[in-house]
Amino acid sequence: MNSIKLLDCTLRDGGYINNWDFGNKAIVDICSNITKAKVDIIEIGFLKNEEYDLDKSIYNSNSQIEKIINKNIGNTKFFGMMDLKNPIPIEKVDERSNTSIDGIRVIFKKNKIDEAYTYCEKLIELGYEVFAQIVSAHLYSDSELKDVCLKYNNIDIKALSIADTLGVIKKDELINKVKVIDKYLRKDIKIGYHSHNNLDQAYENACAFLELDLDRDCIIDASAMGMGRGAGNLCLEKIIPYLNEHHGKQYDINPVLYVIDNYIEDIHKELPWGYSTRYQLSAKYRCHPNYAKYFYENGITDNNELDNLFKQIPLENISDFSVDIANQLLKK
Repeated sequence: MNSIKLLDCTLRDGGYINNWDFGNKAIVDICSNITKAKVDIIEIGFLKNEEYDLDKSIYNSNSQIEKIINKNIGNTKFFGMMDLKNPIPIEKVDERSNTSIDGIRVIFKKNKIDEAYTYCEKLIELGYEVFAQIVSAHLYSDSELKDVCLKYNNIDIKALSIADTLGVIKKDELINKVKVIDKYLRKDIKIGYHSHNNLDQAYENACAFLELDLDRDCIIDASAMGMGRGAGNLCLEKIIPYLNEHHGKQYDINPVLYVIDNYIEDIHKELPWGYSTRYQLSAKYRCHPNYAKYFYENGITDNNELDNLFKQIPLENISDFSVDIANQLLKK
């Protein structure tokens, strides 16, 4: 493996927990401290075509982001995420600025592969480093992953990441998918891995990914205290010691612990996330974790009842949460 890059997604993926309402002071302080930790990339939040709120980690222009980040300290790069489900129209995207984000990560589902390709191409023309990210990678066959690689080889993306969006990919399946991508993806493009912890395997999978020792640069995603939807993500404070000990990194865990002590712990007390049997059961059926959350919040706390509800979710609705479907099942 040439180089490992660590990407912090606390302010982006963590925002699913608190509706991205961290507060302006917290957003600035979290960015500052993750930079002090020498983390390679910080995903500062979502880029969306909606009204800006100073207290939320969602932005629609570079000028808003410039007030959040300090690019005069360290070598950390700053990225925003664009979801092709509802992107900012490309004509409204600012050109890259030396004082704002360095790049944009574009996430897309299977039905948006071509649209995402075109969007990535235009972002590259605007001067951004672009990472493409496959949503719900478990839904892709080997041949479909091959096709995505061969397609995206034709533009100058800097990374292609696979997201275990529903937290259902086990170690052997992950290793196979990474090997397929490594075989067909251009060697100068990084491979990234974004985990979810519904099966309590985020750390184990991350280590297995890194131990493949690929002959290319790789990116691993994590968040402070694993903050993220459902059972959460890989814990930043857990992967840092591993990377320092086994891969010669020099990340400083103390600023991360400061972020946890001063911001994340309080959010967790009010809006808990993390491994639980209900998320494990949702992963068993490869369904969206929001079903587990919704059923639980509507009084279904018995695991056998939850298991029975998951069995009844129609296959066409299992990967995308539907309130209507959930309510229909609850009324039965």
